[in-house]
Amino acid sequence: MRYERLVIEADDNNFSVEFHPRLTVIAGVGRLEREGLINELVGALGSSRSGVHAELATDSGGRFAVFRPTGGRHRVIDVEQHSTSKIIVWGTVGEGQQRQSFQCDFGTKMTGFKLRPITPRR
Repeated sequence: MRYERLVIEADDNNFSVEFHPRLTVIAGVGRLEREGLINELVGALGSSRSGVHAELATDSGGRFAVFRPTGGRHRVIDVEQHSTSKIIVWGTVGEGQQRQSFQCDFGTKMTGFKLRPITPRR
């Protein structure tokens, strides 16, 4: 797995960092800044704090967006990019009476949207 981008929300400010595809070392910043960035990278995957979002890529080619909004439900969205002009996003919504899954297809504009109920496991 590798990080593609990290977004940190701090009150009314957003801070975004895009990473090189072969990131192995965090350099060019002081010790405190480096430790803070490493803590945010780890925190984006755990439950340490809200307001940190990450875009990730797996070694097998999967792409995921981790959303951890302050005051909202945390989500992991599966993003599949077939080409530069075709992207498919999968995820769940649960603010209503029932949780639902969605699939949203994009090209140069939204080309499709499907919403399906998620039935509880018995």
